[in-house]
Amino acid sequence: MSMNYALCVAGRVIQRFYMLLALEKVSYSNNKGKVMFNKLKASLGIGAAKVDTVLQSMNVAQGEMLKGVVHIQGGDVAQDIDAIKLKLCTEMKVEVDDSTSHETFVLGQLEAVQPFTIQPGENKQVPFEFKLHDETPITVLNAKMNQSYVWVETTLDIDFAIDPKDRDMVNVEHFPSRKKLYKP
Repeated sequence: MSMNYALCVAGRVIQRFYMLLALEKVSYSNNKGKVMFNKLKASLGIGAAKVDTVLQSMNVAQGEMLKGVVHIQGGDVAQDIDAIKLKLCTEMKVEVDDSTSHETFVLGQLEAVQPFTIQPGENKQVPFEFKLHDETPITVLNAKMNQSYVWVETTLDIDFAIDPKDRDMVNVEHFPSRKKLYKP
């Protein structure tokens, strides 16, 4: 994430927070004002929809299918979900000039782009399957300094709101035919 993007998001959050405070001071007697207030809170992540990805198994071998279900829990107000985004990520060590840093690298991604509306308190479950590449980094190694990590990052794309996210670690084992070569 770039610094400019982070500052832009922070600026939007601060603006919405001040709008939220101003609305809270205004006494509203009709239901429309309350609904608008709840929508504004949801856009800030307060009482918004939540996402939780549940993997069928945390252990999967290179080249196999990673299966799971994305659980979406509606918040206090109805929200339009534009897409569900799943990314399989790892971390890479990058050396530039004299410095070293770690950057997130996306190994693959899925996107369910069928827009829908999640109602308050509604539970929705979306199953998924994701084929791991044969060269996905192995995370289950009997090594002192194993720094290899792989995870699934799930994001709900909601316009004009802080997008709910979830991160689940995955244990990637050797390709099945290579398991005999390596001792766990």
